Amino acid sequence: MDKEWLDFVLSEPESAGVTWAVFRDAELVAFVETVFDPQNQLPAVITAVATKPDLRLQGICTAVLLHILALHKSQGIAEHIAYVSADNPAGQRSVEKVGFVQVTSEPNGHGYIEFRHRQ
Repeated sequence: MDKEWLDFVLSEPESAGVTWAVFRDAELVAFVETVFDPQNQLPAVITAVATKPDLRLQGICTAVLLHILALHKSQGIAEHIAYVSADNPAGQRSVEKVGFVQVTSEPNGHGYIEFRHRQ
């Protein structure tokens, strides 16, 4: 999560999704973006997760993902897709840690590996 990424996220047009800003006390520590199918026919998609670089390896990403999965479950959302850059093994480990399973072995045209989670 650097300034360039933050500027990009905040300039995205609105969609059928939510951008979560996660704070610890008054400090911004993470962002998560989710996108939803308006007809509820497709899984929810986690399109971005970022933890402030100097706070990585403290379990923040895991805690945030678990919280979002629990919140979605309470809203009847049972299936998720996450796309993680093939160049981001830490991100891949993070989604696997909360129960996502890798479903593609090769990156798509944008360089992402697909992971799925079902509650």
